[in-house]
Amino acid sequence: MRVKNSTLNIIFGLTSLILTSILGFVLSKIFLQNLGLEYNGLNGVFNNIINILAITELGIAGAINYALYKPAAENDYDKISSILVIFKKFYKIIGTVIFILSLIVTIFIPIFFKDKTIVDNYIRFSFILCSINTIVSYFFAYSRNLFYTMQKNYITTIVDFIFKTLKYLTQIVTLIVFKNFIIYLLINIFYTTLNNIAIYLLYKKYYKEVNIKNKKVDKKIEKSILNSVKSLAIIQILSTLINFTDNLIISSFISITSSGLYVNYNFIFSQLNQIITTIFHGFGASIGNLISENNKDKIKNIFVNLQYVAFFIGLFCVICLYFLTEPFITLWIGKEYLLSNSVLIVLIINLYLFVSRQPINYYMNTGGYFKKLIFPLSLEAIINLIISIILAIKIGLIGVFLGTLISSIISYLICAFRISKIIDLDFKKYILKQILFIIICIINIIVLKSIFMLYLPHNLIIELAYILIIIFIVYGIEAIVLLFKDKNISYLKELVCKILFKIFHKKITY
Repeated sequence: MRVKNSTLNIIFGLTSLILTSILGFVLSKIFLQNLGLEYNGLNGVFNNIINILAITELGIAGAINYALYKPAAENDYDKISSILVIFKKFYKIIGTVIFILSLIVTIFIPIFFKDKTIVDNYIRFSFILCSINTIVSYFFAYSRNLFYTMQKNYITTIVDFIFKTLKYLTQIVTLIVFKNFIIYLLINIFYTTLNNIAIYLLYKKYYKEVNIKNKKVDKKIEKSILNSVKSLAIIQILSTLINFTDNLIISSFISITSSGLYVNYNFIFSQLNQIITTIFHGFGASIGNLISENNKDKIKNIFVNLQYVAFFIGLFCVICLYFLTEPFITLWIGKEYLLSNSVLIVLIINLYLFVSRQPINYYMNTGGYFKKLIFPLSLEAIINLIISIILAIKIGLIGVFLGTLISSIISYLICAFRISKIIDLDFKKYILKQILFIIICIINIIVLKSIFMLYLPHNLIIELAYILIIIFIVYGIEAIVLLFKDKNISYLKELVCKILFKIFHKKITY
């Protein structure tokens, strides 16, 4: 059941992301064409500020997920109901606090935009609308979270896909017709509200055994959750400072138009981040259940296999981004929106590190080892902010991302050392394996670059298709060889075979 649910979560999650990403790229192009680079930067910074304000969530969702794993595995609906009452209570408070903070930030928000031409009051009103869109979700979060804990987040994925598709199509039409940023934001609020109501109704249908009406808060459970929150709150704050400050630094210390240029690259990388997160998210609840079984050999074995999953994903992302980003952006929105090749390389390395850290992050979070993350993330946040601001002033845009890279490497090494102690993994062998993975990535780029130097079509569409086909051939051969030759990834091999068997068995059956 664990494999089946993880597989469904990943398949539905990836399919939804790929399809909505295609529409997202169309919407981004229409947005740029009809509103321009300055509004693009404005929208990107708004999202970053909202994410920073969301630190008031304090990691409560993570603590509650951790508390839910055992009762969910045992189908203890009475305890699940008690935990969800706490979840609902906390998230109502959080939603209200974020709204109040948003109103306070609204007064000062124009100072975050250097060299702007948009009127201050227009910026303030737009930001309030952006805040409302985020706050709506907090009042329905408990119903969505139960699907995740029960390993059935593919249900919420389908609902999200339907409403996101409708939202994108409506925004595309209204941008072309009205060319108005306010209408664009109002459509966000409308569909976000409908989306959350739909998931709430499904929650009521699928989990009738869960009854939170008139259920009193269990003080013992609440105290246990709050103890976990103490560590998770710090992690939440630090993660926010690490992940959502780059665009804010760019708009504040460089310019809003530079931020607008970065938003286009960030959109591509964030779509990949979401795909990567979806894959590991599909394993998330399963890892939590696995750890609760306390089988140390199995826990260690699956971690090693997940590192290979991270490598295969990271390798594919690296070679695709290196060879496809510039021709794709040129075709998508125009050559004038390209950033320097050096900026692209640093962004790619940052993404690879993000992928490599996923197994560590999920094991730490689902295993309840929250406190182990506080020191490395604290160090990462401090180094990231200081170096990014200094280098942004001295060398411009690339300096912001170099700050992120340096801090990420330091934090990654500390986290890897700590997880190796927890699951009894040989740290030196682990690092040597990661270095080998990096060497394989570099060799792939050299080999593919040599192939593309021999021949590359002049038509952009044909060039993109040609590069992608060659990448698939080289990557496919390499993945098959590694998958079936390396003895350390037996679980991954078994999982792939199970999935393929189910796919082809179903085809034969029907």
